[in-house]
Amino acid sequence: MIRTEERLRLCVTLLALNLAFIWGNSLLPRAASAALSDWVGNMLALFVPGNAEQGIMEEGDLLRKFAHATEFACLGMCLRWLFGMLTKRPAYFLFFPVLSGVLAAFVDEGIQLFVPGRGPGLLDVGIDTVGLALGVTILSIIHVAKKVENFGGKQAMKKWIAMLLVFALATGLTACGETNKDNGKADENVPASALEVLTNIWNGVPEDKRFFAMGGDMTNIVDGAPGKYSLEDEGLNSTLLVPAEQVANIEEAASLIHGMMVNNFTAGAFKIKNESDANAFADAMADAIGQNPWICGMPEHYTVAVIGGSYVLIYFGINDVIEPFAASLKAVYPEADIKYDEAIRVRG
Repeated sequence: MIRTEERLRLCVTLLALNLAFIWGNSLLPRAASAALSDWVGNMLALFVPGNAEQGIMEEGDLLRKFAHATEFACLGMCLRWLFGMLTKRPAYFLFFPVLSGVLAAFVDEGIQLFVPGRGPGLLDVGIDTVGLALGVTILSIIHVAKKVENFGGKQAMKKWIAMLLVFALATGLTACGETNKDNGKADENVPASALEVLTNIWNGVPEDKRFFAMGGDMTNIVDGAPGKYSLEDEGLNSTLLVPAEQVANIEEAASLIHGMMVNNFTAGAFKIKNESDANAFADAMADAIGQNPWICGMPEHYTVAVIGGSYVLIYFGINDVIEPFAASLKAVYPEADIKYDEAIRVRG
């Protein structure tokens, strides 16, 4: 590619703007990121027929993955242009753009370690790498097509295009292979623990909406945040209302309760040993909450949800206290399967 000072400055500027856009989106809290995705989905829905509009709104996560691939495809083209001007060796101007882009993808996921309600995922790195390879390939094909006469005519152009397509396919399959090996952990919407479920949701509650809270059990009290809950603690039944026959189905648990009155707010998250038992566990928890003989105040509402297939979240309390928590749940885990979301009625 022809190198001039003007082209080099333009390329570096576009590259910096591209990276600022990618990393800037990763700095957004989960709730803000979900709201932005919903807004984009609404905008796209204005230009498609009714049935397709419904599909776009239902596939919000797919839309986010497509956006990941698109922004890294743009990054791939910028990097291919830059290294194409800096070196004339094909091995360099194909390898270094991909390597630099993958490093940018890992930095992108690393940023999310420090953002409330978000976390890194190898699946996103794989999607980013596919988009990156596509961008590098597109710009390389355009460059080869413009220079075809210098490479021996149409036959040579076909040979170069075939080589570039094989390169892109191999890179994409490598990324997909890494994604499949880490299936279940790669998706940022799948928590790593019961404690992470509550922590992500609690972090998404605005500071001015939070209450005096405690987490954990009697031997592991955490002030102001969720905490792990021992499966041996008797409060598993008396506080979190887990039926005795369901304890054997739990691998781990976490809790967050109101520091002054547990019936004002109590939340529990449970990792179920066998994913196939999650729905039955959720039903049992709903029955236990509905049949509980409340003492010292009665909660007004309860919710039971299944998150990521193997996690069950329950919370109950008075409406004013649980509403910010419920809003954060929808923002942090938009694909959570809400099994029960009902008012608690006085037992007659």
